[in-house]
Amino acid sequence: MNIPENVSVEETRYCFPLVNASCPKHSYSGTVVAGMCFFMICSTLITVSGNLIVIISISHFKCLHSQTNILVCSLAVADLLLGFLVMPYSTIRTVTNCWYFGSLPCKIHSGIDGTLSVASAFHIFFISIDRYYAVCHPLHYSNKITFSVTMMFIGISWATAITYVFYVTFSEVNLVGIEDYVTLISCEGFCSVVFNKVLGVTTFTFAYFIPCTVMTVMYIRIFIVAKRHAQFINNVTEKSKSLEMGQKISSVKERKAAKTLCVIMVTFVVCWTPFYCTFAIDPFLNYTIPANAYDVLVWIAYMNSSLDPIIYGLYYLWFRKALVILFSGKIFHPGSSDINIIT
Repeated sequence: MNIPENVSVEETRYCFPLVNASCPKHSYSGTVVAGMCFFMICSTLITVSGNLIVIISISHFKCLHSQTNILVCSLAVADLLLGFLVMPYSTIRTVTNCWYFGSLPCKIHSGIDGTLSVASAFHIFFISIDRYYAVCHPLHYSNKITFSVTMMFIGISWATAITYVFYVTFSEVNLVGIEDYVTLISCEGFCSVVFNKVLGVTTFTFAYFIPCTVMTVMYIRIFIVAKRHAQFINNVTEKSKSLEMGQKISSVKERKAAKTLCVIMVTFVVCWTPFYCTFAIDPFLNYTIPANAYDVLVWIAYMNSSLDPIIYGLYYLWFRKALVILFSGKIFHPGSSDINIIT
């Protein structure tokens, strides 16, 4: 095709100009690059600092050493690792459309990214089980959800995520049947995980659909039972009010905790649904979804890890108290771990 003389052609920029098979770079304006960097750096800092505060608070204050909070702490570890190990490198890749760190680090980065997303889903799933027993079967909660059971939940979450994701990433079983397409899109500076139809649907079902479906059913059940409990407590006679007061306070606390953790679940679903749905249907669309769209969806998903500590700050009084004690330096005083920040 002939190009008119009055039309200027912008020279294509490459990730590695001296390499023949180099990937092309994005040509964003300076303002767009500055805006992207500001958003991504702020998201990363919020993710790291916010979840670090959650981990320190739950680990330090003895009054927070409950089974639920141990699960929340492990979830915060996953979010912290995402902000520390994944988001900085994803920022560079998104802004430049280039991966400068080599093929093996690319696989490790993709493996860690996938592991943390799957681990987060399983943590939230097990938190819903914890809340289900706390609200729906309070008399059996202490027997069913013990410390050892909680640690088993955490072990399953991490072991399953690490085993599945790293096996898929390094065995490259996800590329079976689409080798020609992978060869076509591969270039020096490319770092993205591509799944065939079978593994795409399997990962979507295993890491997202089943956990989210079960969580939704459980929380619906939780709020039905919680509403029934509230009506029962409000209808107790004056004669039995003093007897039921302790049960009422306990029930209110459990319902509030369930409500807060339900918000965490809804946030996870809202942030991750666009990515997982796109991820599952892209192989059936012959991989026609643009890479830029994937970048946007990935960062929306990353925002889940940034929003979790903000939700704790809005809904949990103990988080705000811990924040004050931490920044005032009182956390370094002898006996600070015995401070009751729940009430």
